[in-house]
Amino acid sequence: MDLYVRSSFVLLNSNKLVETPELIEEYDTFAFNMYKDTIEEQLYLSDLGVPFSYTDTIDAQTRRDLIQIAVNWREEHPKRTGLEGLI
Repeated sequence: MDLYVRSSFVLLNSNKLVETPELIEEYDTFAFNMYKDTIEEQLYLSDLGVPFSYTDTIDAQTRRDLIQIAVNWREEHPKRTGLEGLI
């Protein structure tokens, strides 16, 4: 599990030191959502040609920066179909 996820849970749970089933379920949901978001970001970057082996080695902020750069690039450089001059 990602160290950030574990650290965040400790900080969020620091005032509630008793591990109740509700807190454990809350943590499980939080950790799963973080994991799911990471996989979705990696899949998006994979569609752009960035290999999983690279996105596994970078932190979450760098991954989000890459996604934002890709989004900006696509907005500034739309794909051309080759039919623009015919219409």
